[in-house]
Amino acid sequence: MALARIHARADPLTTRKARGARKRLRRRTLRLIAAAAAVAGLAAAGLVVADDARASTLDAAVARYATAVAIVAASEVHAVGTITEAQLGIVTANATLVNSVGRVLGEGERAELSAGLHSLTANVANAADELRRARRTVVDQTPTYSPFGETYDSSAADLDEIHFAAAALLPTGTADLAAAGERVNAAVAAWQVEQDRLAAVAAAEAAEAARVAAEKAVAATAAAQDSSSVPAAKASGSDAGYHKNVWTSGFQSEIDRCNGAVDVSAHYGPRTIAEHWSCGGRSFPTSVGAVITITGQDAGVYRVVGVVAVLNVDVNGTGDVPSGYDLLYQTCINGSSARMSFTGLTRIT
Repeated sequence: MALARIHARADPLTTRKARGARKRLRRRTLRLIAAAAAVAGLAAAGLVVADDARASTLDAAVARYATAVAIVAASEVHAVGTITEAQLGIVTANATLVNSVGRVLGEGERAELSAGLHSLTANVANAADELRRARRTVVDQTPTYSPFGETYDSSAADLDEIHFAAAALLPTGTADLAAAGERVNAAVAAWQVEQDRLAAVAAAEAAEAARVAAEKAVAATAAAQDSSSVPAAKASGSDAGYHKNVWTSGFQSEIDRCNGAVDVSAHYGPRTIAEHWSCGGRSFPTSVGAVITITGQDAGVYRVVGVVAVLNVDVNGTGDVPSGYDLLYQTCINGSSARMSFTGLTRIT
C-alpha cells in the first residue's frame, strides 16, 4: 500500500483522471437517483389518481343505493298509512252493514255496501302482500362491498322496480266504501222516519178506537137505563125527548128551503143530517145522553154523544168529518161556516 501511495503521488496525471472519473460517476449517480425519484413520484401520482377515480365511482353508487332505499322507505310509510285507513273503513262498513239489518225500506243500499266491502277487503289483502314482498326485496338487495360499487348499483336498480300499485288503489276504494256507508245510514234514517209515522198512525187509530168504544159504552149504558121508558112512550103515541124530521136528502139548496133536516150523507160520507142554525140548528140538543127522535129519513130513536167536531169550511174538507157514529147532526153555529158543529148520535132503536 505504501508503494501504491508513493506511485500515486508519483503520477499526478493518473490522480487527476481518477478524480475526474469519480466526479462523473457521482454526477451520473445523482442523475439516476433523481430520475428514479421522478419515476417514483409519477408512479405515486398515478396511483393517487386511480384511487380517487375508484372512490368517486364507489361513492356515487352508494349514494344511488341510499336514495333508492329512502324512496322505498317513504313509499312504504305511505302504503302502510293507506292500508291502515282502508282497514278502519272496513271495520266501520262492517258495523254499518250489521246494524242496518232489517232497518231499511229496500236492500239496494246494503247490497252496494256489501259489494264495496268485499272489493276493498280483497284490495287490502293485495296491498299487504305487496308490502311484504317489498320488504323482502329490500333485505335481499342489501349490497356487499365492491371496489367500484357494482353491487350498490345493482341493488339500487332492483329497488327502483318496487312500486306499491295495490296500495295506490286503496284511497279511492276507501272513499267509495265510506260513501256507500253514508247511503245505508240515510236509508236507515228514512226507515226510522217511516216507523215513527206508522207508530203515530197506530197510536192515533188506537186512541180513536178507544174514544169511540168509550162513547158507545156510555151510550149503551144510558140506553139500557132508558130502555123501558122509550117503548112505553112509543106505545102511548107520545114522542121521546126532542123530535126532528128529516124531510129529504140533498145538500145546500134543500137545506136552504128550511123545511127540516136534510140527509147529506152522499156529500159528507158518514151518515149525516144537516140544518141551518136559524131553521132548527140552534135548538138541537148537544148534551150528552139527550134522547132524539128522528122521523122521515134515518128514522129512529138516538142518544146524543155530544159535539164531536167543529170544522171550518175554509180549512177542513169532507175527510175531516168524524166517523164511527150511527148518525151525525150538522149545523153552522150562529150561521158561521167557520164553526160547523157536528153532534154525534147513537141509535137506541
